[in-house]
Amino acid sequence: MPDNTPPPPRRRWGLIIAAAAVALALAFVLWWRARPAPPTLAVVVEGPLEVTVQEQARTRVRGAVTVSAPVAGRWVPVALDPGDAVRAGARLGTLYPVPLDAAALAQAQGAHDAARAALGEATAQRAALAEAQAEAVRARRRVERLEAAGGASPEALEQARTIEAERNDALAAATARMAAAEAAVRGAEAVVAGQGGGARGARPLVAPRGGTVLLRLEEQERVLPAGTPLVRLGNLDALEAVIRVLSSDAALVRPGTRVRFTVGASPTTVAGAPADTLVGAVVRVDPAARTIVSALGVEEQRVDVVAALPARRPALGEGHALEADVVLWRGERVVQLPAAALVRGDTGWVAHVWRRGRAVPVPVTLGARGAAMVEVRAGVAVGDSVVLYPGQDAR
Repeated sequence: MPDNTPPPPRRRWGLIIAAAAVALALAFVLWWRARPAPPTLAVVVEGPLEVTVQEQARTRVRGAVTVSAPVAGRWVPVALDPGDAVRAGARLGTLYPVPLDAAALAQAQGAHDAARAALGEATAQRAALAEAQAEAVRARRRVERLEAAGGASPEALEQARTIEAERNDALAAATARMAAAEAAVRGAEAVVAGQGGGARGARPLVAPRGGTVLLRLEEQERVLPAGTPLVRLGNLDALEAVIRVLSSDAALVRPGTRVRFTVGASPTTVAGAPADTLVGAVVRVDPAARTIVSALGVEEQRVDVVAALPARRPALGEGHALEADVVLWRGERVVQLPAAALVRGDTGWVAHVWRRGRAVPVPVTLGARGAAMVEVRAGVAVGDSVVLYPGQDAR
């Protein structure tokens, strides 16, 4: 027969207490999982804030010259490697022109006359720019004396120096154009005077200016058409950076604007600063924009911004890619909070301030916008805690 004897009272109370403990533990677990997660907070701070435009830049040599074949013929280069230094007048190779018929010879004579006219124009332009550069030097010296005596502002001195730098660049470019025009005249003369083929018509091509061999565009001996680029020469000390920015951003960039360049992640140092960070300044903003198709297939209007690189920099060459941050505005003591703490309200921007364990929505007035921080002109104070990524149901 089954035993129907009830358990003792002590055992019965133990079972009741165990069941109650399991129920309480289950209720606590359900409460713990259902409670809202604590918000992520940030503090409103006062400090420096920058508004920047981030774009990719490429280096180029200011005043670089590309030597091209003045006539069609067989090109025989000399043994030069990229990076070799050459002096003005150094032989780059020999071109053996192809004999011309009467009609082609008459055309070559006309090209020779046009080259001489272009040389005259380039010479006149260089003379005018040399006078403008000399006037910029005199103006800069006058402003320096006035600034030292308190009669001119530091901004006026900076503007005078910027103008002088622009005139120096223009003069260097004009000198390079005149040298190229001289080379074109010599090439045109070779077409007319060097007919007959063979060694009698051989035309040595020389460097129009001293510098470094940047590129050997034709490394092998072969027959080339007229105008084929052969060698690119330049001075690596005259390295600059070209930043293509949107035309809407270019309207805010001025000569003298500060630019930070990121080269890489090298741990080495240059003059006490990380080698991957260089500080330059804008020299010129091109007056015309050009249409560029982005990687997404969208047409954009972009403007070339030319910036000077510091003299002390890592080993860079022409065509190197840099990440550029153009500093449009900077404030030293700016009340700011993270952009992630802002949401759009019915009448403007709202920040949720954490007060007594609750997120209180507060309308704020914003100012300058940086990459991650935003200036706050009214609504919150330094030291307030704000909720990051509050969403629409913050409470």
